[in-house]
Amino acid sequence: MPSGASSSGGGFGTPTRLGVQYSSDEERSIYEKVATIHGYTFEVPPVNRFHSKTAESKFVQLTGSMNPKFEAERFDNLRERLQQADKKGKDSYLQAIAMLYAEFLGNNFLKAKDADLAELERCFYPSHLPAYDVALRTVGLKKPLWWKQGFFVRLEDISRLPLSQCDINKQTSMTFEEWYCLFWNYYTPFNTLAYLLMVTAQSLLPTRELVDSTADYISHRHSLIEDPKAKKAPILFLGSRTGKLGGLLNQTGKIPVPIIHVHEKPNMNPYLLVIPPNKQDAFKPHPIIKMKAQAALEKYEPAIVLMSDMTMNTDPTAMIRRIGSVREYMYFGTPNSYIEGHPWETWGNARYREKGTDHIPPFLRENWMKLSLSHLSRWMIYKTDSDMQMGNGAVTTWMRRPLKPSAKDIFSWRLARFKPFY
Repeated sequence: MPSGASSSGGGFGTPTRLGVQYSSDEERSIYEKVATIHGYTFEVPPVNRFHSKTAESKFVQLTGSMNPKFEAERFDNLRERLQQADKKGKDSYLQAIAMLYAEFLGNNFLKAKDADLAELERCFYPSHLPAYDVALRTVGLKKPLWWKQGFFVRLEDISRLPLSQCDINKQTSMTFEEWYCLFWNYYTPFNTLAYLLMVTAQSLLPTRELVDSTADYISHRHSLIEDPKAKKAPILFLGSRTGKLGGLLNQTGKIPVPIIHVHEKPNMNPYLLVIPPNKQDAFKPHPIIKMKAQAALEKYEPAIVLMSDMTMNTDPTAMIRRIGSVREYMYFGTPNSYIEGHPWETWGNARYREKGTDHIPPFLRENWMKLSLSHLSRWMIYKTDSDMQMGNGAVTTWMRRPLKPSAKDIFSWRLARFKPFY
């Protein structure tokens, strides 16, 4: 650990408390508390992973080195080996990669000089809501002149930049960070933002402007509902395991019905933080109901559904469209990709349409339309945002065609992307 950070071995709470637990010697060997960094002492310290020799051994077994050498044929064979491995073997390799990712991400955080550590600590709290410019400054990101959608294909291209250094034999040495991005085939930043989101189990950093403008939009769309039963139905939030964004939207008081978070496996202790006893109440997670999405849709019969954190190459939206009460569903995350949802069935991205399938995306066939809500997306700070590319997250909505907004509304939402931040 760099000299700018210090650690302590005790005071990590009990198994009944929120945050990192030290209930056994084995668990004590996993995490190191970051008590002080660059002269700033945390009241609620985050943690870093200790180096795992087991994870390193697994990774070296897979790649040949901690600084693996890229060879095109060998890299393809590596992916093929993982695809063909049994579930236990595949999971053990992926777990080792994930452990090393957390370690390298934490080490990069300790070296970062551009973070506002006091505000960063405030962002650990589940109810803290920074302004957009403050949030960017906190994690050391530059404020853009205006919002521009970051295309996922660009993240794929950025991940391949190290290949430009290949020699005549199509070989080059890579760092773990470069290998990790190339392995997943899209650029993943190892920056302060990514560390903050890891220790709080989030995909996006909520901002005051994002929450307020989203609440205004939902309130407006809800006001257009005429059916009394549909108007009283709660709004469902699917996908998120922590319930934070829905909880913050509820706190605005702008939405006339409650937003209910539902997940089959909710994360009731999402913190890689050492939370002292006097801070436990402040870190109580937002409410979330343990229930399968299908059962929740059938029980609550919502008119509006919110979503985040879709699983790679999986489409949950067809299930939502089958519910007759649903007028609109919104997604917070990476659009038009395979890493969140199915690129064709969810997003209608023709680049990923399989040969022989219908040329019309499923949602269009079922008389739904898709809109990118630029006036909301411009306030989103997403997990893949970095100095390489911003705007990787977006708010996208699908609505039944008879209920689509006016051309004037759509135009004003799209025009918002040209509004400068300065």
